[in-house]
Amino acid sequence: MHDVAEDGAHESDVLARYVAGGRAWVAERDGAVCGYALADLLDGTAHLEQVTVHPDQGGRGSAAG
Repeated sequence: MHDVAEDGAHESDVLARYVAGGRAWVAERDGAVCGYALADLLDGTAHLEQVTVHPDQGGRGSAAG
């Protein structure tokens, strides 16, 4: 798992494709982005591809609005 955590975030152009496809969700706290989730479609089923959380926000939870 450590190797996965060290991969880092996607490039902006990759993120833009997820947003355009409706497969990106953003979490905000106090008006600032603190994390995001991306989904891929495989065989017609959604799969969580990545969850990225700013280190300062990890373990704090997030309320859906």
